[in-house]
Amino acid sequence: MKQEINTTKFDKNDPRFIDFFEEHGWVVLNGNLSSESIEGGLGQWADLKKRYADEMGLSLVEYENEVSQWRNLWHTEKGYFRDLIYTPVLHESAWKSMNWKGARLLHDHIICKPHKGHNDKIPWHQDSMFWPVNSPGVSTWTPFLNVTLEDGCLEVVDGSHLGGCSSPVDFMAKEKDEFPEDSVQVFLPVSAGDTILLHSLTWHRSSPNKGNNHDRPVHIGLWIHSDSKWRPDLVDWHPVNEHVEAEPLQRLEGELFPSFGTLNKLVDPEKDIHGGTVRHNSISMYDASKIVAQQMKTITGSDQSLPTILGSEEQVQIIVEATIREGFCKDPEEVRGALKRLEISFSAYEKHRARNVYNSAYSNWWEVAGHCWYTHLQTTVGVVGLGSVGEAAFSTFSEHFHTVGFDIDGRGDWNEILASNVAVICVPTNATSDAQLDVSSVMEVAEKLDTGDFSGLMIIKSTLQPGTMDAINKQYPSLRTAYVPEFLREKDALEWFKAPDRLVYSCSSEDEDMLLEYFAWIDEDIPKIRMKHLEAELGKLAHNAYIATKVTFTVEIERLADLFGVDPEPVMETVWRDRRVMNPAHLTPRLGGFAGKCVPKDTVALANLDSDSESLLHLLSKRGSDEAYRDRMKGA
Repeated sequence: MKQEINTTKFDKNDPRFIDFFEEHGWVVLNGNLSSESIEGGLGQWADLKKRYADEMGLSLVEYENEVSQWRNLWHTEKGYFRDLIYTPVLHESAWKSMNWKGARLLHDHIICKPHKGHNDKIPWHQDSMFWPVNSPGVSTWTPFLNVTLEDGCLEVVDGSHLGGCSSPVDFMAKEKDEFPEDSVQVFLPVSAGDTILLHSLTWHRSSPNKGNNHDRPVHIGLWIHSDSKWRPDLVDWHPVNEHVEAEPLQRLEGELFPSFGTLNKLVDPEKDIHGGTVRHNSISMYDASKIVAQQMKTITGSDQSLPTILGSEEQVQIIVEATIREGFCKDPEEVRGALKRLEISFSAYEKHRARNVYNSAYSNWWEVAGHCWYTHLQTTVGVVGLGSVGEAAFSTFSEHFHTVGFDIDGRGDWNEILASNVAVICVPTNATSDAQLDVSSVMEVAEKLDTGDFSGLMIIKSTLQPGTMDAINKQYPSLRTAYVPEFLREKDALEWFKAPDRLVYSCSSEDEDMLLEYFAWIDEDIPKIRMKHLEAELGKLAHNAYIATKVTFTVEIERLADLFGVDPEPVMETVWRDRRVMNPAHLTPRLGGFAGKCVPKDTVALANLDSDSESLLHLLSKRGSDEAYRDRMKGA
């Protein structure tokens, strides 16, 4: 990637900066803040740090080692920080750059990159990925001191805002490392009081502060369209979420989100800027904070907040002794030092909504012992078979557990499945030539788990030939097994997996609590039905055969209606409007006979178990299949 150092600056009253911003996704405004504002901001920031450190009982050095970001100072501290927000110099340039008529403040913060060597880089990212809103915005980036290349100035990929949203989850996730060959990386050294306007879709980063002269304090305002809608489903961890007064998908409003200029409508309110976003399945910095907190609670057996746990010498001693005992670290003082840093970091956030934006306390603990505790304590779900059911299972379980996957197409690592707490089996069981279900793939998975000394719970979601579970338990007695048949609709697999009508399962009494724990995300009002293995196997086939029955009945009525020259739809509505039926699914004419991957083969497999050739089960495939439908309707 080509590199350039920017020298182009515009006066805030020069309208040309708008066209430059539109093309490049960034622009520098020269001397945007007065010297009075700069000095005032620096003084208030210094006072704030000293006061916050005193409140936490820390020296200023201790405090500065762990805290580098302070949020919503315009509201909590007021003074010069409030003036920055309410003086038009920032918010007017923000909305003008985006060709809006007004803007709304999402929040402000000061980020300080210290020069003492304990800071790190901020990797390539897009700001939109972290904002819980449905539309792009713009940041105002204003340093209180000069920022040179050595001080860790802002770096941007020129014009990258035009490429849409494709950022990883956040700073601890996989960093984007590839850009188009003709991309230009621009370094933006600026003077105190200059303002960088940065489009929220522009890729940017900053390097460590290697200068010898001073820290790098920067005031940042995050500005969104005045009509932006709240999207907590995209970024549920964002700190501003707790202050939102609106409902999801409603305009972001309230005391903490002041609007400036004219409140105008979004041009394209339905457009989702997060569409096509690549989210890597890795630990984010916000996940890391939750993981660390849970580690401490699990190790100590305490349900208190992390600052409370780490503020107790007794609790700290428990963590230190457990860490040494498990062999995760040999030096007790190194463990204590990492725990002290965590205490400061979490306490700062709890007390002042301040934190270390470089995650140094998390990463330090991670290096000392956190990664070992994570592997030791984490609950892992392994999904085997990544077809429609497997993909739905993987997506759903990933929301609640660390989830890994494996498929014969080469995706995944089998050793990760063997190390999982539970293996969810979603491999296909197609029809055989003798109208049974081919369960060979299920048996192969069971054999691989058995030979790999799998110690977790094997949960089978695949449709099974009756007697398969008993055969697995007889052949592989050391395996812990459960059967949880899936009842989803293929075209809406994910939706149906996440919100089932019931949970049918069969397992040993010893494994029941564990199994239900892995499905605790299902609504508590949904029926949980435990039965024997053979009952569950037959129940799954019976369910699909009943669907075939409904479709076949509809086909017969459709044929008769055509013979009489009447519309079959009101005829069938007469049926499904009954309170004992009340569902048009599979009772709607003109949709053909039953088809798909499951219903035909499962219906035939169930019929094959019945020796009575005149039974309804045998008649279904003859009269209700999609092929039979087409043949019979020709002669109607």
